[in-house]
Amino acid sequence: MEDLELCNFITEYRPIKNNGAAVYRLTDFFALFYMRFVADKKINDPAFWSHYINSHGNNTWNGLSFEIVCHLHLEQIKKTLQIGAVLCNHQSLRTKGEQIDLLLNRGDHVTNLCEAKFYSMPFAIDAQYEKNLLNKLAEVKECVPARNAVHLTLVSTYGLKPNKYSSIVQSQVTMDDLFDN
Repeated sequence: MEDLELCNFITEYRPIKNNGAAVYRLTDFFALFYMRFVADKKINDPAFWSHYINSHGNNTWNGLSFEIVCHLHLEQIKKTLQIGAVLCNHQSLRTKGEQIDLLLNRGDHVTNLCEAKFYSMPFAIDAQYEKNLLNKLAEVKECVPARNAVHLTLVSTYGLKPNKYSSIVQSQVTMDDLFDN
């Protein structure tokens, strides 16, 4: 495991609570592509990519890849949130029923719960997704120190579409922010 981590194939994320097990994330883009599209696949459709482009499987792969991009661009996320000078530890979290894409535990007693969304247009939150986000916020509040405020941050390709549910998000980071020099 240590060799895979040193070669940047995987990344270890330490748990928020000291008694939890470490989480490992596959962070090599080629390995992720190979596991999803090549390993044990017997594809003989000459138009596979045209047929697959709008599928659930491709959307899942895009989402996982975007999460890795977010983890690899933590400094740009911190810069956009204007917390570059604040001590900050980053983690992923799996709770009873939720997967948290990225947590930024800050030295100023704020935790940013970062939700990564790869979407082909501005992302719109609906009632069901708002409920999911509220569940995630509640789960994170149980895991961080009681004095910490928890802020919801959307990290997405094209930002947040304003609607009656969008006020749940306190800050946002776009793909342009991730690749800004």
